[in-house]
Amino acid sequence: MTTRVGNLILASAAVLISLIAWRGWRWAGSVGHHSPTASDPFLPLLLLLILAACWFAGAIGLFFHKRVAWLVSLLGAGTSVCFCGALIVGLVWVYFHPIADTGSGRDFPVAVLLIALLQFSFPLAASLALVLGLLRMRTVLFGLCRDHEG
Repeated sequence: MTTRVGNLILASAAVLISLIAWRGWRWAGSVGHHSPTASDPFLPLLLLLILAACWFAGAIGLFFHKRVAWLVSLLGAGTSVCFCGALIVGLVWVYFHPIADTGSGRDFPVAVLLIALLQFSFPLAASLALVLGLLRMRTVLFGLCRDHEG
């Protein structure tokens, strides 16, 4: 049950984050708010939104013990692990390999790097725990039992 609830929470967060990204990463009341234009990366954000919506539907379907919902949830959680891991690796890469054109060295202090790493480590840990929980749930959904393997 905990895996199903955690899956629903992470899937709903993914839908909200993808909607925010699709609308331009700004708060609606902020100065300079703009609607998405043709220059914005529309297709990747649309694919992200579709994947997040499918993950959310799979998270709801997992409460009804649907096998396809398990597969979709595993795909969504795995994508979340890859995305958070890529963000962490990208942050570390940008910190240790600054842009040579500026000549100013690192653009942000190590405290900002640590805060950003902690910020993305929690979703990474939650996504990894969800993947492990979904893999353990596989035996319940697919009816596999180690005693009856032939």
